[in-house]
Amino acid sequence: MKIVKPLSCLPVVHLDAATALARGQQHGEQLRVWIQDMAAIRLQLLRKECDFRSDQDVFDLAEVHVPLLQAFDTQLFEECMGIAQGSNTTLQQIVIVNHYTDLRDLRRRRVCQGTSAATHKRDPGGCSTIYVPRQQGALLGQTWDIHVSALPYVALLHVKWQPIADTLPSEAFLITVAGCVGMTGMNHHGVAVCINNLHSVTAQKGVLWPAVVRKALQYSTAKQAMEVILQCQVGSGRHYAVADPHHIQAAEVHCTAKVLLPTHHQKPYWHTNHCLNEEMAKHHFIPPHSSTRHRLSTLHNLLSQQPPESLTEMLACLQQVVIVPKQEVHTRVHNSATCAALVMDLQQKQLHACAWAPSPQAALKQISMCDRVGPS
Repeated sequence: MKIVKPLSCLPVVHLDAATALARGQQHGEQLRVWIQDMAAIRLQLLRKECDFRSDQDVFDLAEVHVPLLQAFDTQLFEECMGIAQGSNTTLQQIVIVNHYTDLRDLRRRRVCQGTSAATHKRDPGGCSTIYVPRQQGALLGQTWDIHVSALPYVALLHVKWQPIADTLPSEAFLITVAGCVGMTGMNHHGVAVCINNLHSVTAQKGVLWPAVVRKALQYSTAKQAMEVILQCQVGSGRHYAVADPHHIQAAEVHCTAKVLLPTHHQKPYWHTNHCLNEEMAKHHFIPPHSSTRHRLSTLHNLLSQQPPESLTEMLACLQQVVIVPKQEVHTRVHNSATCAALVMDLQQKQLHACAWAPSPQAALKQISMCDRVGPS
């Protein structure tokens, strides 16, 4: 029986078992039907957009990424194994759910001046990120723009683990889709990671990018978290913004290069879905009908005039760059839309999150990593 949840609802999935495998099983068991749906949706998308000859062809490419994940982080590999076991899926299906964009870039049918055979007259989306410094600690947040068919499967993941050292974090909250180990979030030391997809001309096999986000959140400073990103094997293009209460680092990465972008902890920073570094731009393209430049310009105007001072104001800022679907969200369509938003106060360790686009009517999930404030 298919689970249907209201679009305004953002469920919290708690993963607190003693082992990584058991935490994955918790995830899989709680969201079993959603994970099966997400695996089917993303398999369908890959078959539609890429040159895979069969479903098995997709599974074979997913299998290639398994040893890379295991070598990168054994605990996250075991967690993915547990998700598969708990949801009655395969590890290859969990790879597809987590690494969909990179698998797509590896096997895109045709790239020519920024177009692909599967490109339609629609905004490809891809997220908008903003960072705002304050005397009382920085704010970081983003929209999450993906295929709207993923909207019913968005959740807030609460993960607790045993750190490798007592001085390191042991807890994080992340926006996720069912079956994914996390996409953007913050740990209880106030280190946060946001991402933006970049459209690479070339791609290679790489570490599952959500696993990179999760591993970065195992550290206590933005610098340490960025080292995780810069040292891993990258598959396709992505921008990472990593911040702690008083510092920010940002990088654009793809399969052959990683470049730190100029940032200053006392100045606002923003990024959308195209490269700001000229050399990196040579390896990427902007799809037709993308709103990335418009969203970047909008954020520039907003943050240059009056940067937000609170999480509420951060959400209001992000509301100006949301992507609205062109069809009913209840149908299984794959047009891009803003499916979630997350804003984080890195000093107070507080976050506000919502499914769907941020708006005054959005049902917010408000979390304090000190006292666990529930939904408003």
